[in-house]
Amino acid sequence: MQRSVTKSIVIALIIAASQRIALANGTTAVSSLEQAVVSAVQQEAKGTDLKSGGDLCIGFGHGLTLDEKAVLSKLKRSGLRVHPSAWCVQRGRGLSIAVLAPINETSSGTFELTIQVGDPSIQPGEHFATLLKRGTYVVRSEKGSEPQIVSYRQTCCPKPD
Repeated sequence: MQRSVTKSIVIALIIAASQRIALANGTTAVSSLEQAVVSAVQQEAKGTDLKSGGDLCIGFGHGLTLDEKAVLSKLKRSGLRVHPSAWCVQRGRGLSIAVLAPINETSSGTFELTIQVGDPSIQPGEHFATLLKRGTYVVRSEKGSEPQIVSYRQTCCPKPD
């Protein structure tokens, strides 16, 4: 009896240690939805006037069922200086990207999501809004392959000519 209890404890400790090592190495599993979100945010970061080494804050809409920490971690590993959305608001700087709810899975592994880009450094009264751009991405994200952006449609705030 005591041998099986000891064996169970040892197994539990090995599993716990393996999970900590995986987390430390950044090898947490990321779902297809989270991969799609990462891909859309990366595309937005490329398409904005984000200065080299600039801060990027990511916000997630209420009710989204995704692992926000895993998304932020994956974005950090891609070389972006990302923070939770409150970071930019508190400091009044950086670029804010919000992933709005809901995210629709239009078919298996294909997600339609809306991304909104804002600038918290714009003070009330300077401009009519801090919103710079909003658009809808369709991203195909299948397990085992890189996500593909199928389409993008800007829905707000076109740049003046």
